[in-house]
Amino acid sequence: MVTYGAATLPGRLPIAEKILSASPHPASREVRAAVSNSLAGVKDIRAIPVLARLLVNPDVLTRRAAAIALGNTRSNHAVPALVKALNDPDRDVRYNVVIAFEKIERQSDSAMAPEYFVKEETNMIAHWRKRAQQLAPKTPEQPD
Repeated sequence: MVTYGAATLPGRLPIAEKILSASPHPASREVRAAVSNSLAGVKDIRAIPVLARLLVNPDVLTRRAAAIALGNTRSNHAVPALVKALNDPDRDVRYNVVIAFEKIERQSDSAMAPEYFVKEETNMIAHWRKRAQQLAPKTPEQPD
């Protein structure tokens, strides 16, 4: 069995970004899925710039994983990228973005049920758009 843990270390994120951003995709769907899934384990704030770029990747699995990883950083420096992703066409990306906001604000791993999100999505998106203004860093500077 081959494992793809390259994205779990911030120093190796550029490798994961190259694999996931190549067009046309030279890697198989399975490899891209494995690399995308490994993104969810990233928690280091130094990864935020790469994760923010991956949050607008054409591949939906990559965007979903990037949203999860941005929440795992628990950093308000992830907020600007997450706000933009509230408009993502994929509901699961938007759900992961809302969960990411909750992790950043509450510093907690608790998550709402997806069924609740589906029912209250419009209200939640509006809430986090407004709340993001207070959560965003006071300076536009990204972490080093």
